[in-house]
Amino acid sequence: MLKSLKDLNGTQMTGLMLAVGIAVVFLSGIFTPSVLIIDMVSGTDLTAVEDKLVTKVDRTDATLLAGTFYLLGHVLLLGGLVGLWPRGRGGSGVDAVTRTGILVVGVGALSGMVSALLDWAMVLTDRISRDAGIALDDYWRFAQNFNAMDALVEAMLLLALYLGYLFVACGLACRFSGRRKSAAMGIALVCLVALLLTLIGINAAGAEVLMAIAAIAIFPISLWVFALGVWLYREDPELTGEPANA
Repeated sequence: MLKSLKDLNGTQMTGLMLAVGIAVVFLSGIFTPSVLIIDMVSGTDLTAVEDKLVTKVDRTDATLLAGTFYLLGHVLLLGGLVGLWPRGRGGSGVDAVTRTGILVVGVGALSGMVSALLDWAMVLTDRISRDAGIALDDYWRFAQNFNAMDALVEAMLLLALYLGYLFVACGLACRFSGRRKSAAMGIALVCLVALLLTLIGINAAGAEVLMAIAAIAIFPISLWVFALGVWLYREDPELTGEPANA
């Protein structure tokens, strides 16, 4: 049984926020209309950015609901990341790597919040304009602008998450031992591969499919971050204590 919130100390609270936050972000993210992973499973062929906009507008209520939970999940995630921050000033080079990763992941979380707000903006532009009797041609370009900005923010989000968790995993691998150390090293490798595939997909013409492949990394990364939240909640000494080589 979970303790009541008033009985939790700071470390336990950040662990709870981290575990719940990543779970909410993951679930709301994959069920947001026009998300690539869901489109691949359902057989939908979204060949243009505007196709994604049409899908989101056609399912306005689902887009708004998923965006709300996506926003709240990232707020919790930001709070939970505080628990991973190495204690004390200075510290080792490993601590510096971990701190860098947390800061970069924080940039990704902020990008996720902006992405949710842009989803709101594009679908509400359509809903409010239609209710006001404004012609489609007069407002659709504004919704398209929001959609184009969202595509850029999502690219920033993925790059920040892969790079940030790469640093975090490398830093924690030096703190962990046994299976946890192997898992952290495995996540670091997954993040590195996903980062390279995403960079190639963004820069190389016709290689966009590599970004879809890289997005699969979200599954193991989310599971690992959820585990970190559970360990924080339990105040696991290997995560909350001093590094073994300190």
